[in-house]
Amino acid sequence: MLLERLLLSRPTYGWDDPFTTTVPMQNHFRDVKSWPAAEFRYAILFTPRSGSSFLTDLIQSTGLLGDAGETFNPPITWDVAGAMGCTSLEDYVDSLVRARNTSGVFSTEVTWTHVDFLFRDPQQFVDLVQPESYVWLKREDYVAQAVSIMSMSQTGVSHTANASKDDIARARSMVRYNPVQLRGLVKRTLWMEMETERFFRDFGIEPLRLTYEQITGMAPSEVLRMLSDHLEYDVPIAHMPQSDHKKLSGSKSAEFADRFRAENKWLIRGLDRIRASF
Repeated sequence: MLLERLLLSRPTYGWDDPFTTTVPMQNHFRDVKSWPAAEFRYAILFTPRSGSSFLTDLIQSTGLLGDAGETFNPPITWDVAGAMGCTSLEDYVDSLVRARNTSGVFSTEVTWTHVDFLFRDPQQFVDLVQPESYVWLKREDYVAQAVSIMSMSQTGVSHTANASKDDIARARSMVRYNPVQLRGLVKRTLWMEMETERFFRDFGIEPLRLTYEQITGMAPSEVLRMLSDHLEYDVPIAHMPQSDHKKLSGSKSAEFADRFRAENKWLIRGLDRIRASF
């Protein structure tokens, strides 16, 4: 539709091709091709700052549901592919499902920008990775999400369990309101949502739909139970952990979000209309 073309467009990527530069192979991976490939694979598609690291930590802590790493995030792909001596995307995926095989399961978290840049064609993602199940994680409040992305980009501090109270307090004091950056971020976030929804629709995929607001308001065990039920993969109660995640957001983030909505009413109305059409 016209509104989509006016407000949303494919971004320009600044990443290098991860398979054009040679990085010394690590001895640990010299026999990776002889390792067994994961028997079950699933993919978590997400938008940035939607609770993906929170979900990853929960998944990894079970030791049963894969590691859900961002192994198709181009800068990470560059390092991992080099460590495994991979020279092509096909070689990389084949090695990855062996090296990241956790109790017979391979899981990955990927944004649409990662799929678009690395695989070019979503059919290639489906054919190479071969996920048997999908999860779709996004955030209901995309303006607050953009503020969160802006804050992380300015401070380098996220909501991970590794951030101390001092780190978080220091980060909050550093954040500055940047409306130009926020306008770009809300547009890119909605573009990723639009393309991800199109992918699910085109391939007839029914993912487990989760939101940041939903999973951060639930007990970690409840989140994992929803996931394991969707995957039809039982996780014993003993493997249901708690989370140590701390959020970076605070009153300043809420003020920035409110200010942006007030200053960009026409943009928000347009984006809301587009989002409602997904």
